[in-house]
Amino acid sequence: MNQKAVDTYLHDTSGCKVQSIPGSHVRWSGRASYYTHKSLVEGLLGEGVAPLTERIENLFRSELEDAVPISSEWTYEWDLTDFLQEHLSSAILQALYGPLLIRQDDEFISKLWKYDNGIMSLMRRLPSWMVPKMYRYRDDLVDSIMRWHHQAVQLSESDIRGTHGPQPDGFDVYWGTTMMRDRYKTLLAMDGQDPRSVASTDLAFIWATVTNVVPSAMTLCTQVFQDNSLAEKIRTESQQCLQPGTELRFDMDRLTTTAPLLLSMYAETLRFGVQIHIPRCSPYQPLAVGNGSVPAGKMAIINTAIAHTDEDVWNTAGGKHPLDTFWPQRFLINPFDNESGPLKQGTTSPLSSPTQNKIREMSQQSSSSEGVFSTEGLDGSWIPFGGGQHACPGRLLAKRIMLSATAMMSTMLEVELLDPETPVKFESPRFGFGVRKPVMEVPFRVRRRIQH
Repeated sequence: MNQKAVDTYLHDTSGCKVQSIPGSHVRWSGRASYYTHKSLVEGLLGEGVAPLTERIENLFRSELEDAVPISSEWTYEWDLTDFLQEHLSSAILQALYGPLLIRQDDEFISKLWKYDNGIMSLMRRLPSWMVPKMYRYRDDLVDSIMRWHHQAVQLSESDIRGTHGPQPDGFDVYWGTTMMRDRYKTLLAMDGQDPRSVASTDLAFIWATVTNVVPSAMTLCTQVFQDNSLAEKIRTESQQCLQPGTELRFDMDRLTTTAPLLLSMYAETLRFGVQIHIPRCSPYQPLAVGNGSVPAGKMAIINTAIAHTDEDVWNTAGGKHPLDTFWPQRFLINPFDNESGPLKQGTTSPLSSPTQNKIREMSQQSSSSEGVFSTEGLDGSWIPFGGGQHACPGRLLAKRIMLSATAMMSTMLEVELLDPETPVKFESPRFGFGVRKPVMEVPFRVRRRIQH
């Protein structure tokens, strides 16, 4: 962005509520935090999340159908990471931003991942002569987004009858979602903004919606397919969540509530993999934190990796499942097994008093032998999406994407890792700015399952 556009964001101390933070006198046209937060909350946490999830699911299913032909023969692939980056990224981008975005640049997805791989050089503010490729990727992506914006505006204005524009379910063929259409108009009307600054803001949003959830889904799928018995259990749970009379359409309410092992692996993926900094700052008043306070204008930072590996909180089953390893059943509670559950024994446990009876009743009513999924008692310890009013507005969509992608992969395909005896290593070379990713290629073979 040019500096004038940046200054609007830097000088906004009004917060994201309708009522400005006491002491702030930013005028409405400069309230970047409020407008961007409002747009994301309405678009990602409101009624539109269900049809948006369905579009992503349908697009990802089509991607898998095209990528893996119906055959009894195995297809060999070099890397599960690349496979999901290509196909799941495409589904998310088309559902959220529409087909125009990637249609006008067929290398958009490839550039986005190259940009992501080297983004820390930009975070460290290295000059362009040191990392020219990174600046070129960034500028190419911004240019592509500007072309998409321009085309979407023109087509929307020429679509007088509204034949292809906004639909009742929130879909817009030109913008992807009505959220993106309205967001463009709102951002462009703010102080100091121009088409390039709006495209830059949308690049940040596109990057955030793809480059964390896709690697997280990759981690989840890798853990599932490293163990054939786990894969079969996840397949069984997923099939029980299919909509009646369909082969590959999931009842999302059931998938997000009644698949305990899948839910435990989802939660463990985020505990194990999410390594982000959560900043908090109060511009005009001291910020109370525990028994102390943070002075006005100073910043406090909470790191999720530290919270997610706190030996005083998390259960390791007597050291059998250390916190630097992935334990699929970590979030499952068996009321008759004192070593089960995410909380270390001796802490405030969900197995205490009335909650114990509730979980025992749930366990007895459940058809699963895996136990009951629970995150009770983990407030402030399991924080992959942050917390409070500033919690990630895409958290429900991210959960649905991870669960449905894994359920679809296990139900629709047979996947075998070619070196299952060698555990996949996950690392984060940019600690605090993303999620752990595999540090090696994960070769696999795949074939379509025959549905009965």
